[in-house]
Amino acid sequence: MTAQKGFVKVATCQFPITENVRKNSGIIRKQIVQAKKKGAHLAHFPETALTGYPLGRYEFAGFDWDLIQDETRSIMQCAKKHRIWVALGSAHRLSGTRKPHNSVYVINSKGEIPERYDKCFGTGGDLEHFSAGSHLSTFTINGVSFGIIICYDTWFVELYRKYKTKGADCILHSIYSNFKDFSKKTNKTPVFDCSFPITHAKVNRFWISSANYADKYQDTTSSFVDPDGNVTRLPFKRAAVSVNDVNLKANFWDPSAAYRELALKGILTNGTKFRDPRSSNRSIL
Repeated sequence: MTAQKGFVKVATCQFPITENVRKNSGIIRKQIVQAKKKGAHLAHFPETALTGYPLGRYEFAGFDWDLIQDETRSIMQCAKKHRIWVALGSAHRLSGTRKPHNSVYVINSKGEIPERYDKCFGTGGDLEHFSAGSHLSTFTINGVSFGIIICYDTWFVELYRKYKTKGADCILHSIYSNFKDFSKKTNKTPVFDCSFPITHAKVNRFWISSANYADKYQDTTSSFVDPDGNVTRLPFKRAAVSVNDVNLKANFWDPSAAYRELALKGILTNGTKFRDPRSSNRSIL
């Protein structure tokens, strides 16, 4: 599908992720087709959408990596057949006995993998199963630059700011968060809510797609947020595909545009420098 430069339709996809890789793969391919029929250029999936998240269920030691790779290839072929990009939550095998990465594979519309993001910040549970990544990842579709974060990464505003310096326009936030596995165990409110993408979107002038696990235990809605903080929420607790626009020509007012570069460079004032003893002495009236 050809689109005007600076314009991309993003499909935020959610479904009930299980430890059954073949089942997950079948749903992913079905939702890729749905996304394409809705006009999407990119289908974005949750964290560990293909593999399932191992928390308390299974270990990656002895995992069937041949199956993972076979099903990944089937998804790559699906992307190629339907000429659509895919951001696929999965796990990436490392050498020997080293724990895998918690990753999002970027699959282009030719069925190739030009990039992969590995989750940089892991929870204690994450680090029991995964090796943390150490890089940010960007890719471009139709002149729109995308960055990727995974779940717990969202607590670290520095990642968003770094993506801003890299010129990212839209952030893909892949999540696996549900009440059964997390909120009950921590006896707290849901780990994530829409305030996260709204805040990050408005402060950094990003579009943000947040794709989460979805079934009866889902504790956080999947959503799509524009740079003004307007939210499109996906239906709660069931499989769904929501297609929304990233349009670089859209007129969004950016109140911090004139001075953001100063802040990104570590200059935390936009005033003229001067010397005044009544300014420098902060313990007087």
